Amino acid sequence: MNAAMIWLTAGCVMMLAEFVVPGFIIFFFGAGAVLTSAALLVTPMTLPGQFTVFLASSVVFLFVLRRLLPRIFSGLKKGSSLPVDEEEFAGETASVMERIAPGRPGKILFHGSAWTAESAHECSPGEQVRIVRRNNLTYFVEKE
Repeated sequence: MNAAMIWLTAGCVMMLAEFVVPGFIIFFFGAGAVLTSAALLVTPMTLPGQFTVFLASSVVFLFVLRRLLPRIFSGLKKGSSLPVDEEEFAGETASVMERIAPGRPGKILFHGSAWTAESAHECSPGEQVRIVRRNNLTYFVEKE
Protein backbone atom coordinates (compact mmCIF):
# COMPACT_ATOMS: atom_id res chain seq x y z
CA MET A 1 0.00 0.00 0.00
CA ASN A 2 1.50 3.36 -0.96
CA ALA A 3 1.66 6.40 1.31
CA ALA A 4 -1.22 8.23 -0.43
CA MET A 5 -3.53 5.28 0.17
CA ILE A 6 -2.47 5.06 3.83
CA TRP A 7 -3.24 8.78 4.35
CA LEU A 8 -6.58 8.43 2.54
CA THR A 9 -7.55 5.40 4.64
CA ALA A 10 -6.49 7.13 7.86
CA GLY A 11 -8.48 10.24 6.88
CA CYS A 12 -11.62 8.25 6.14
CA VAL A 13 -11.29 6.34 9.44
CA MET A 14 -10.94 9.62 11.35
CA MET A 15 -13.96 11.13 9.60
CA LEU A 16 -16.04 8.05 10.37
CA ALA A 17 -14.82 8.08 13.98
CA GLU A 18 -16.54 11.44 14.32
CA PHE A 19 -19.86 9.57 14.40
CA VAL A 20 -18.72 7.82 17.59
CA VAL A 21 -16.71 10.53 19.33
CA PRO A 22 -18.55 13.77 20.15
CA GLY A 23 -17.14 17.24 19.64
CA PHE A 24 -16.57 17.42 15.88
CA ILE A 25 -12.79 17.76 16.13
CA ILE A 26 -11.45 14.49 14.68
CA PHE A 27 -13.19 15.28 11.38
CA PHE A 28 -10.74 18.12 10.69
CA PHE A 29 -7.74 15.83 11.21
CA GLY A 30 -9.37 13.37 8.83
CA ALA A 31 -9.74 16.16 6.28
CA GLY A 32 -6.05 17.00 6.79
CA ALA A 33 -5.13 13.37 6.11
CA VAL A 34 -7.23 13.32 2.94
CA LEU A 35 -5.57 16.55 1.78
CA THR A 36 -2.16 15.02 2.50
CA SER A 37 -3.15 12.02 0.38
CA ALA A 38 -4.15 14.30 -2.47
CA ALA A 39 -0.89 16.27 -2.15
CA LEU A 40 1.07 13.01 -2.39
CA LEU A 41 -0.65 12.22 -5.67
CA VAL A 42 0.53 15.54 -7.08
CA THR A 43 4.07 15.69 -5.70
CA PRO A 44 6.38 13.25 -3.92
CA MET A 45 7.14 14.14 -0.30
CA THR A 46 9.35 12.83 2.47
CA LEU A 47 7.72 11.51 5.64
CA PRO A 48 8.46 14.74 7.58
CA GLY A 49 6.96 16.71 4.69
CA GLN A 50 3.84 14.56 4.79
CA PHE A 51 3.42 15.16 8.53
CA THR A 52 3.96 18.89 8.03
CA VAL A 53 1.21 19.04 5.40
CA PHE A 54 -1.05 16.90 7.60
CA LEU A 55 -0.61 18.99 10.75
CA ALA A 56 -0.75 22.35 8.99
CA SER A 57 -3.86 21.51 6.97
CA SER A 58 -5.60 19.95 9.99
CA VAL A 59 -4.99 23.04 12.11
CA VAL A 60 -6.12 25.36 9.31
CA PHE A 61 -9.29 23.30 8.76
CA LEU A 62 -9.95 23.22 12.48
CA PHE A 63 -9.65 26.94 13.10
CA VAL A 64 -10.96 28.35 9.82
CA LEU A 65 -13.99 26.10 9.39
CA ARG A 66 -14.97 26.28 13.05
CA ARG A 67 -14.97 30.08 12.77
CA LEU A 68 -16.82 30.15 9.45
CA LEU A 69 -19.52 27.73 10.50
CA PRO A 70 -20.02 28.31 14.25
CA ARG A 71 -23.68 27.27 14.31
CA ILE A 72 -22.79 23.81 13.09
CA PHE A 73 -19.59 23.16 15.01
CA SER A 74 -19.98 24.93 18.34
CA GLY A 75 -23.01 23.12 19.74
CA LEU A 76 -25.26 24.73 22.30
CA LYS A 77 -24.04 27.61 24.39
CA LYS A 78 -24.35 27.28 28.14
CA GLY A 79 -27.86 28.21 29.23
CA SER A 80 -29.40 27.85 25.78
CA SER A 81 -31.59 25.08 24.49
CA LEU A 82 -33.02 23.84 21.26
CA PRO A 83 -36.59 24.86 20.52
CA VAL A 84 -38.33 21.63 21.51
CA ASP A 85 -42.05 21.14 21.62
CA GLU A 86 -42.32 19.03 24.77
CA GLU A 87 -45.94 18.20 24.05
CA GLU A 88 -45.51 17.41 20.35
CA PHE A 89 -46.45 13.73 20.81
CA ALA A 90 -48.58 14.08 23.94
CA GLY A 91 -51.56 11.74 23.90
CA GLU A 92 -50.06 9.28 21.42
CA THR A 93 -49.52 5.68 22.42
CA ALA A 94 -46.39 3.54 22.49
CA SER A 95 -45.53 -0.02 23.44
CA VAL A 96 -43.22 -0.80 26.36
CA MET A 97 -40.14 -2.75 25.24
CA GLU A 98 -38.14 -2.73 28.48
CA ARG A 99 -39.55 -2.47 32.02
CA ILE A 100 -40.05 1.08 33.26
CA ALA A 101 -40.17 1.82 36.98
CA PRO A 102 -40.19 5.04 39.02
CA GLY A 103 -36.63 6.33 39.02
CA ARG A 104 -35.56 3.63 36.55
CA PRO A 105 -35.92 4.44 32.85
CA GLY A 106 -36.86 1.78 30.34
CA LYS A 107 -37.56 1.62 26.62
CA ILE A 108 -40.65 2.19 24.51
CA LEU A 109 -41.34 1.48 20.86
CA PHE A 110 -42.71 4.63 19.26
CA HIS A 111 -43.01 5.36 15.53
CA GLY A 112 -40.86 2.32 14.76
CA SER A 113 -37.91 3.32 16.97
CA ALA A 114 -36.81 2.52 20.51
CA TRP A 115 -36.77 5.48 22.91
CA THR A 116 -35.83 5.97 26.54
CA ALA A 117 -38.90 6.45 28.70
CA GLU A 118 -39.64 7.31 32.32
CA SER A 119 -42.84 6.90 34.29
CA ALA A 120 -44.19 7.50 37.78
CA HIS A 121 -45.71 3.99 37.60
CA GLU A 122 -44.26 0.60 36.81
CA CYS A 123 -44.85 -0.47 33.20
CA SER A 124 -44.14 -3.98 31.91
CA PRO A 125 -42.99 -5.04 28.44
CA GLY A 126 -45.89 -5.37 26.01
CA GLU A 127 -48.11 -2.83 27.79
CA GLN A 128 -49.45 0.18 25.94
CA VAL A 129 -48.61 3.57 27.43
CA ARG A 130 -49.64 7.13 26.63
CA ILE A 131 -46.99 9.79 26.07
CA VAL A 132 -47.35 12.75 28.41
CA ARG A 133 -44.38 14.81 27.24
CA ARG A 134 -40.75 14.53 26.26
CA ASN A 135 -37.52 16.16 27.31
CA ASN A 136 -34.91 15.95 24.55
CA LEU A 137 -34.75 12.21 23.79
CA THR A 138 -36.58 10.95 26.88
CA TYR A 139 -40.33 10.39 26.82
CA PHE A 140 -42.45 10.59 29.94
CA VAL A 141 -45.31 8.12 29.81
CA GLU A 142 -48.27 6.91 31.83
CA LYS A 143 -50.30 3.72 31.74
CA GLU A 144 -53.35 3.83 29.51
